[in-house]
This record gives sequence, C-alpha cells and structure tokens, in this order.
Amino acid sequence: MRTKFELEDLNFDSYRLAVLARQGFHVYLNGEKIHTYIWWQDKPFYRSIVLEAEQVKHLKQGTNVLAVYANDQYGPDAPEHYAATDVWLEGITKADQEKLDLALEEVLSPKDREALKGASNGGYHYFGSAKIFAQMGKAFAEALLPLQK
Repeated sequence: MRTKFELEDLNFDSYRLAVLARQGFHVYLNGEKIHTYIWWQDKPFYRSIVLEAEQVKHLKQGTNVLAVYANDQYGPDAPEHYAATDVWLEGITKADQEKLDLALEEVLSPKDREALKGASNGGYHYFGSAKIFAQMGKAFAEALLPLQK
C-alpha cells in the first residue's frame, strides 16, 4: 500500500503512525524504511507507533509518501486472504500529549499507568526488546534470592 500526504510545517513535538495490517509489515517514509513489525496474529488491527527522531528526520515539508509492505497470510495453507492495509501519520503537540495523559489517568488504573512506563508483558512484545528481558531476569533473580538463604 502506498499513499501521499501533505505537510505544511514540521512544528509537532512528536509523530504517531498507525498501521492496519493482518500480520508482519515494513513501513517506508519517503523511500526510507522506518519500521518493521515481524509478528503475525491472523487478524487485522491498528498498531500505533510513536516515531523516534531517527525516523522523523525523513519527514519533509510538502509532499510525503508512506508505503507499507504487509503479509496477507501466514502460510500458503491459511484459510483466507485478507489484504486490506491502511496507514496514517499524525503530528502531536505537547498540549495534545497533556490532554492524552489526562484522559489516560481517568481511564487507566495506577497499575496500568505504571505498566505504560516500562515494557509490556504482552506475549508478543518480547520480540527484540532487551528491556522486557532485563525486567524478567531481575524478577527471576529477586524470586530466587530468598530460596538460596
């Protein structure tokens, strides 16, 4: 999937990309690969990705091109093809982020908000995340210490 969009200015504090795909995908911004998602779920849903500075540097004033290469099935014997893909990018100001943070405080429990600060324990988030492995290792070590005494 490939789409063009116009940017009048680059005055946002951050940018969020949303990708609808059934399985793994690669995202290109103005010809540069900016994101790869290697997992598959066999059901389409939007994944929200906040762009890092290294990715944002490929944005430009004027016409930009977003392209997504995505799988439509896990294997050749998958029951059905689902080739729908969608992608969009939005700019977020600090004021927007503050509103989002306040809304999250109303909806999320303190435990959920704490989880947002670190790595997720979702079954698919461990892929490529040293942060989650470090947290798991620390938890195992702390659990084993009392057993050694």
